Amino acid sequence: MQTNHDLTIDISLDDLDAVVGGITAAQWNDVKSQAAPYCPNTVKQYNNVNPAKLTRGQAQKMANSCIAEMPWLDRGLAQGQFNSALSQYFPTSKK
Repeated sequence: MQTNHDLTIDISLDDLDAVVGGITAAQWNDVKSQAAPYCPNTVKQYNNVNPAKLTRGQAQKMANSCIAEMPWLDRGLAQGQFNSALSQYFPTSKK
């Protein structure tokens, strides 16, 4: 008789920030084209990032940079959209 054991893995948030490859090249190009009108300097700064090596921490840093570049009235909505995208591409837990 075979027994299945549930395994748990303890991982720190710092380790989780190092998880890579959450976004495809096509998705990355979509993100850049959508962000360009709102934060062109951020898009230009991060234009050559390899999405296969992109970590959640780096993506968060880019999002924060983009938000800082936006007019203050747009920042609240943008923050929610970025958080949603980060959760989609770099989930913090299994669903």
